[in-house]
Amino acid sequence: MAARLRVSLKPSPAITMRRVALEHERLVYVICADRKLKYAGGYSQIAYIGTTRNGVTRVASSAAYRSWDVLWARGVQSFDVRIVTCRQRKGIRRGSWHRLERAMILGFRELFDEIPLCNVQGSGFEEATEFETFKRSRIHQIIRDLSENGAKSERNPIVDTIDDDDEDGED
Repeated sequence: MAARLRVSLKPSPAITMRRVALEHERLVYVICADRKLKYAGGYSQIAYIGTTRNGVTRVASSAAYRSWDVLWARGVQSFDVRIVTCRQRKGIRRGSWHRLERAMILGFRELFDEIPLCNVQGSGFEEATEFETFKRSRIHQIIRDLSENGAKSERNPIVDTIDDDDEDGED
């Protein structure tokens, strides 16, 4: 009979979801690496800025899709997805969350001279009405905060609760 395979539980979670992702359907999300990434204008933890109208489902699939690019950046071991929201306003074509995403990408480009690592769209964005809707200083403040402290989540490791004595099967 072949030897049995050993099963192990990894100490840190692969994905952690919090209620904040469920509170809004239409939102902007920012993928932040646990280390700062090098950009032309400085260093930032921000790797991607995206938007969704499908809530947490899109956020999770986007994080999975971009995980390879983010995790293979030099020295990156993990990343967090942070949520940025705003109120909905009537009369804004494609929604206020879409304009917020554009403002965040434009603000990031102003501060770091290029778009985030995993963003494809945004390098050719022209400023339109984004900063009439949102304060430029607030967008820059959020980007600076996420660039410095974006991936500092409250992670509690899973600890093995089985004692060595219990493992032998003796009672």
